[in-house]
Formats: sequence, C-alpha cells, structure tokens
Amino acid sequence: MWPSFAFALFPELPEGLRQAERAFRPAPDRFTELSPSLPAKPLPDRFGVYMAGGEVVPPKLIYSEAAIYSERMRETDAAGTVLLTSIVGADGFPSGTDIVVPFARPFDAAAVYATNQMRFEPAMLFRKPVPVRIFVEIEFTGAGRPALPRVIPSGIPVEPPVALNAVHISYPRKARKQRVSGTVIVSFIATREGLTSDVELIRPVSRELDQTAMRAVRLLRFKPAMMRGQPVPSHITADVTFRLYY
Repeated sequence: MWPSFAFALFPELPEGLRQAERAFRPAPDRFTELSPSLPAKPLPDRFGVYMAGGEVVPPKLIYSEAAIYSERMRETDAAGTVLLTSIVGADGFPSGTDIVVPFARPFDAAAVYATNQMRFEPAMLFRKPVPVRIFVEIEFTGAGRPALPRVIPSGIPVEPPVALNAVHISYPRKARKQRVSGTVIVSFIATREGLTSDVELIRPVSRELDQTAMRAVRLLRFKPAMMRGQPVPSHITADVTFRLYY
C-alpha cells in the first residue's frame, strides 16, 4: 500500500469514524476576490500546491519512459489501468506520487516508478513556477507491451467512493486507563463491491488503539468510486483520532 502525501482525494473519514458518511466535493481552485474590477487570484491548498487551470498554466511534459515490466508482471500477463496523483514541483520534478486507483501490486509499483521518472517544464503562475497536482494514467495492455504514463489534462478523473455507514467504536479500556490518545492512520482499498481490503497501518499509536482503528475500518461499506462510468477500486487513507476528555 502506498502512503498518501499531503493529499486527500477521497472522503476524509471523521474523527473516530463516528460519522463516516460525508459528502465529497472536489475542492476547486479557491479564489479571493480582490475587487469587482480585478481578476480573481488562484490560491494553493493548505500544502502550497495549486491545481492547473485559469491563471495557473499547467506543466508541460518533456520526458517520460514506459513502465518497466518485472518478471512477475510478464508471467501474470494481465491488463489493467493504474491511476496516480503526483505533485510537479517548481523544479519540474514529480514527488509525493500516490496510487489513486490500484490494479495489482507489481503493476502499481511499476506505475509509481514510471511516474517518478517523468520530467516537466513547471507550471507557471504570473510567470513564476509553482507546484501543481497532476493525475497520471498508465494502461497495461498485457504481453509486455509498452505502458507509457499519460497526464490527464484537467480535473479529478474519478468520482470518489462514498461511505454508506457509520461505525461507532468504543475507547479501548486499557488505553483509557493508561491515558493513551492520538491519531492512528490506516490505509485500505475500497473495492469495486464497496468492501474494504488490504487494510494496513501507516502510523501507529499503541497496540490497543491501532487494532481498534483497523477493526473499525474493516466494517466500513462504500458506494464504490466510478471512473468512466464503471466501478473501480480506490485507495483511501483514514485518520482515526482517539481523544480523552476526562
């Protein structure tokens, strides 16, 4: 599983997973109105990253290479698509590459590597280079055919999954007694069927809190993510916060 880097494409699950159903709205470029007569100025997200569009001129791809097939991938000879997101920095180098829609582990790893080899002329805002988020699609067609990364022109190409249930969790007795608190970060796949799979611990706090968070995540059910009208698996990273108020 791939850790998320400063990005939350999919529903951010609320504290304690107590209100798991939350409407998702893809965050458009935020603008501030300077005055009625002046054009709006695009603002970055809280991590200082822009989305291309408007005054933000998108980065221009100047180099890419096909994903490298491992021996295992050749033996599998499977066909499928990996969707990724990455931040193209002001230097034109991608960083923080993360899987949005996975396919299979060896193919996902090859897609991440290929995306990280891409080079760009950086995005520009008022003639200054700025970091922007991009989405990259790599289609594996089988038989070891070249799989080149393709930058998706604009927008978020996936309709995110929607949590259909709320999971109420109890504070572990031992952790409460020892006054242990904190935020557990868990990653998982929301499958095409709306179930959770591949649950993994990204940032632990304590054994009791970690296990409680992972059990709660496994109980979540989703309306699956949609891409081109078809349900697709999606990678989600969830923060599960445990707080003691007394």
